[in-house]
Formats: sequence, structure tokens, C-alpha cells
Amino acid sequence: MPSETHRICPRARLRFIIYLVAIPFSDFRKKERVDEALGQIASLAGKLPGPVKLMHVCGSHEHTLVRWGLRSLLPKNLELVSGPGCPVCVASSQEVREAIEIAERGAILCTFGDMIRDVTPYGSLAEAKARGLDVRIVYSGLDAVRIARENPEREVVFFAIGFETTAAPTAALALSELPDNFSFLTSHRLTPPAVEVLIAEGVPLRGIIALLDDILKGRAGLHNEYARVVKSEGNARAQEIMRKAFDVREAFWRGLGMVPASGLFLRDDLAHLDARRRFGVEYHDHAEDMPEGCSCGLVVTGRAYPTDCPLFMSACRPENPHGPCMVSVEGTCYIWAKGRIGF
Repeated sequence: MPSETHRICPRARLRFIIYLVAIPFSDFRKKERVDEALGQIASLAGKLPGPVKLMHVCGSHEHTLVRWGLRSLLPKNLELVSGPGCPVCVASSQEVREAIEIAERGAILCTFGDMIRDVTPYGSLAEAKARGLDVRIVYSGLDAVRIARENPEREVVFFAIGFETTAAPTAALALSELPDNFSFLTSHRLTPPAVEVLIAEGVPLRGIIALLDDILKGRAGLHNEYARVVKSEGNARAQEIMRKAFDVREAFWRGLGMVPASGLFLRDDLAHLDARRRFGVEYHDHAEDMPEGCSCGLVVTGRAYPTDCPLFMSACRPENPHGPCMVSVEGTCYIWAKGRIGF
């Protein structure tokens, strides 16, 4: 992001530029490569005994599918649906409730922009801010730490949300030297347990070319289609930091319910940084986790498209969202609305 560029040291920026130049991204937009991939997909899909539904679990993937109209290029018997790939969409309403209550107690509540707009039965952080509570948008946890140091007389809480990629920076921050008036309200999730739940419920999650081949050969497995930049063993350093900072426990996902071993919570030896313990807020009543009439629970589990929801682009729009999938830029309903799909 432009506002963050000045924070990158010159040496790191140079490494980043070299890294970008080293990978010929333009190759992936060549027509012949697209035609080759579509040919492989069509060949494999033609051998399927019936229709197949594939699920991706990534808001950025949905952006790409909608922006470039990729679904229109696929065979008729191949359907792509969006899964729980948006952290704001699956975050518990109770966690937003906790954040609002912490702000009501006089703390400075810092979080990412999408989270402020998240709609819950208990209101939103945007509404709390409009009531005069001190809710601030930050681009990283480091911004929240800076605010804590600038306001030593105030409690500052970083409402940290996201999947594994954002959990690692939170863990690193928790293991660093922090001011005494700083704490975390964590809403981090692990994606593999959610994927296991969906598979157990009969929702297939597969890639396209490699995994269509798996279907035809009657096998299942994990494929790393990003081998040019991602190692099979992952980021060992990040995993080590996360193990030191977090305990893994069950957590609530909107649309899925309680998912075993899918939530990251600060370890007991970091209890002094846990805003839930510091402020005595922790709620577990998830009976009313979706706004009335909202179909986001079906959308994030691939059981419905945004256009199947009667509220889509009527009572629920990007400028006035009714459900969480219309709040975040990674939410499927938001992406379809901005891509003008279905209207």
C-alpha cells in the first residue's frame, strides 16, 4: 500500500523489487498459456461422470474470478464456489461484542478497516465510533503499539484478526517488548480445521487441473500449485513464533459453528497481553450470530451464491451492508456487488 511504502527500509525495498523482476508475471497472462490451461480443464472435465463443484477458500481468488470473468470460460459441468476465505466474514459476532465493550470501558480500540464495518446483532465498531468511543483504524499491529506509546495513560487494545498469514505477525509482536498499557484481542483462525469440517459435510474442496485429475483417478491429496514461491514445509520461522505465542483451541466460525482446533489464543505465559483477561470480557453465546435474513452463512460454505440471497443489492449493499460478506473487500457478496454480478 502506498501509505506503507515509506516504512520499508531501502535494502528491503531493493530485495522486494529484485524479487518481483525475477518472476515473469507477464507469462501468466499470455493467451497461449490461458488457452493451454483451458484445454486441459476441458479435456479432464469431459471425462467426468457428472457435474463437479469445486471450492476455493480465498477472497483474492474470488476477486480474480469475478474481475476477469473466469467462470464463463469453464465447462458447463464445472462449478466454482467460494468458501470461508474472508476473516471478517467468519469472525464471531461475540468477538465484535467484546471489542465494543472494551472500547466502552475507555480503551483505545485499534483494528483493521474492514473489521470496523462488520455488522453484528450487537452493532458495529463503526457505530461505536459514531457514539464517541475511541476506535481507530490501523494498518498493522505496529501502528497500535505506536499509539500505545503515544498515550501511556490509556489502555490500547489491538483487535487482531485474520488467518495464518496475519497470525504470524501478531505472534511476533506478542513476543516482543511492548508497553504495559498494550494488549491484544485475538480473532485468528486456522484454515485446515475449517476445510476438514466442510469435507466432512460433503462440500468438496479441490483445485482445477491437478485435482480434476485426482477425481478421475479416485485419489485425494494436497498439491502445492505455488511451488515457485512457497515451500512445501511452509515458513518454519513463522510456525515456530506462532507456537510460542498461541495455544490452539476450538473457535466459532460464522456459517460453520464451533470448529475444533481452529482458533489461536494467547498462551498463559502471555496472559498479561490478553485483553479478554485484562478487561474480563469473553462471550460464548453464538445463537444470534448472523443478522436477520442474512444468507452469509450459506455463502461462506459454498451452499449459495450472493444472488441467492433476497437481500443482495436491495437491503444489503456495499455502502450499507446488512451481513458480513458485504462488509469486507474479501467478502464474496462485496466482490460480486463491485463486479456487478447478477444485476
